[in-house]
Amino acid sequence: MIPIGEMITDLKNHKVQSIINFIGLFLGMIVIVIVTLVSNLVYQDTVAKSEQKNGFKTTVQSGVSGDIIAAIGYREIHEVLDKDIIARGAQYYFAAETTASVVKENVNSSEPVSTMIYAGNIDKVRRLPLISGQWFDETSNNPLNSIVVNDAAAKVYGQTSKKIDVRINDMYSPLNLTVLGVAKDGESAPRLYIPIRTLEILNSGTLPSGAPYQLSIHGDNANASSLVELGRNALHDIGVQESEMQLQRVDQIDETFDGLSGTITAFYWLSILVFIISGFSILNAGLIATRNKQKEFALRRSVGASRMFIFALALGSCVMLVIFAIILTIAATCIITTLIPQFILGPNSLITSVAFPASAIFGGATISLLVSII
Repeated sequence: MIPIGEMITDLKNHKVQSIINFIGLFLGMIVIVIVTLVSNLVYQDTVAKSEQKNGFKTTVQSGVSGDIIAAIGYREIHEVLDKDIIARGAQYYFAAETTASVVKENVNSSEPVSTMIYAGNIDKVRRLPLISGQWFDETSNNPLNSIVVNDAAAKVYGQTSKKIDVRINDMYSPLNLTVLGVAKDGESAPRLYIPIRTLEILNSGTLPSGAPYQLSIHGDNANASSLVELGRNALHDIGVQESEMQLQRVDQIDETFDGLSGTITAFYWLSILVFIISGFSILNAGLIATRNKQKEFALRRSVGASRMFIFALALGSCVMLVIFAIILTIAATCIITTLIPQFILGPNSLITSVAFPASAIFGGATISLLVSII
């Protein structure tokens, strides 16, 4: 067993060469980490935007005639969908698109705003993270005059807790609603999200009459066919005819992955190239160091050191250098993954955390260790 002190002394005796090898090891591993992080971020960002627009992986959707809604009533539909979908472990939201008018403060005028009226858990079907506040939840004590706005609308009409007057139907007076939450929906124009429950309680006459609705269903561990069957049963129970059901998968996660496969492959081969370049650099430096140490090895042999001792000393010094480089790489990676969400992605990014690239560090450390031993 070679004492650690002997290995450290050996590194100190060849300070310049040790520093060069250490820098080469560290740079090789940190470049691999950075390439991996960039590849992961590109994939995560693209997938997140797709989830924001179309829904999480495995989301199905069908249109529903507004006439059916008007005939049955919203409360009955809520109860049926909760029983047929949520009680079976899936999530849904039921929504219609309309245009509302926001009455400007202290001005006798209003401006049109794209609006979605909805029921269910929209944030559990699509990636719609909140900047502040919360989504309306019928099971909690949310105020019934609640509204959620996107970040573009919040800049114009006010943030959480702000009261705004919204007119859904020109035949009725504006509703005084309180901003319950501000969501990131990817839209550059102002957009309002009003719970159907809010309109039911305040003034049911403001609900759009005859407007087409969309039923979207998502299940974390479900396949598309099971969700289609779930949706078919729910639609049947609210009176939709089989011929009118148009359930189909709408999320684009698989297509997104296929579209990024070329980019991911390019990053993969770039990592391989970095491995090779780093490996040859370290190997070359190691050969030069070995030649420089030949006189030292001969001197140690002359004073009784065995070949095994000299081999173990050289190997131990290389391994120690790799360990130091791994420790610094891990520390640098921790700093990088902490700083990326705060300073690089920004507050409006859909990515709130960056996974620690343990596999990249393990791969880089393995290659560095093998090259050092060789």
